[in-house]
Amino acid sequence: MDNGVVMRNFIDIEDIVHPYFGTSLSNWLRLLWENKGVDIKVIPYALVITLVIVILSPARYITNIILKSRIRKIEVKPSPIFIMGHWRSGTTFLHNLISSSGKFGYINTFESFFPDFSLFVRGEKSLFGRFARKTTIKRLQDNVDVNVMDSPAEEETAIANKTHNSFYHGLIFRRAYKASFKKYMLIDNPAGEGVWKKNYENVMRQMTAVTDKRLLIKNPFNMTKIKLLLDLYPDAKFIYIYRNPYDVYLSTKNLHKKMAVKALQKIDEDVMNNFILDSYVKIMERFKRDVSLIPTGNITSVRYEDIECDPLGELQRVYKDIGLEDFENDKVHFQAYLDSVSNYKKNSYSHETAETEKISNVLGSFIKEMGYEIPVKQAIEN
Repeated sequence: MDNGVVMRNFIDIEDIVHPYFGTSLSNWLRLLWENKGVDIKVIPYALVITLVIVILSPARYITNIILKSRIRKIEVKPSPIFIMGHWRSGTTFLHNLISSSGKFGYINTFESFFPDFSLFVRGEKSLFGRFARKTTIKRLQDNVDVNVMDSPAEEETAIANKTHNSFYHGLIFRRAYKASFKKYMLIDNPAGEGVWKKNYENVMRQMTAVTDKRLLIKNPFNMTKIKLLLDLYPDAKFIYIYRNPYDVYLSTKNLHKKMAVKALQKIDEDVMNNFILDSYVKIMERFKRDVSLIPTGNITSVRYEDIECDPLGELQRVYKDIGLEDFENDKVHFQAYLDSVSNYKKNSYSHETAETEKISNVLGSFIKEMGYEIPVKQAIEN
């Protein structure tokens, strides 16, 4: 029997490991102070987080010193490829699919949670790395199988673990969601932009040092950061994937509901749903404002339903649009990945008529602009 399956059946790691296990004690204490603590009911969980952080602190301190010295002169070349799209638009599927070619670098799941240890667990000689490669978990939001060492992840979790400057923290400290979104997603001051670019570049240098490959990055948090990304990487390539905003909202609502088990502050579900709608509008408005900054030939777009229907045909077009080479060689790996997930079943859930009207009032213009229609009451899969 596969050891990954044994591990997943023996203990559900996703239920135990909190994203903050990999942060520093100073960052953790600052987050607690800035967000005015945690809810009473989760104090025991917060104490566990604190204990894990303290236990790992000596090793983290030493490895971080070594890490900084090794990445100081690293250059992120060639320029990265960024997969962009709102949460639940198919970014993970596209990231996993293109990464299966084996020729791109990416941050893996373990490194996103424990970024300071990446240089010491990637190598084949790492006993922990070899053990971790046998460990598979399921993502809470969509039941996608994730190998903690080989599956691509988002670098935003790593950034959040290394600094307080991330909207990711608004998903954990939910009473600060709105303020965190404004401060770290809609950065509108030179000082904030400078801090963000410095933090982001450090993580990208680290991943370049670890993988020694061109980076393929998937991060919905970057939807509002096009200008800043171009400041860092003027020749970067962008793949924008979009999906019916109606389905995106329902799926994002499901995401936040399931991820509530990781939250250290709770808010009313209706309040969170309003936040989701409002933030979708602001994200897309910022994206529409800045996407024209990307030079012609460096960006292409993908419709989620099209790549789901004809993944190889759409990938071939993507390669051509942004000047990527060796599609025919990579196609074998793409097909192998598609075969491996052919039995995957999406979550299914329904919505109410009143919610349909609410969504259409807020997102109707985006739905029509993207060429979709507002559906009647139905069950959707994700």
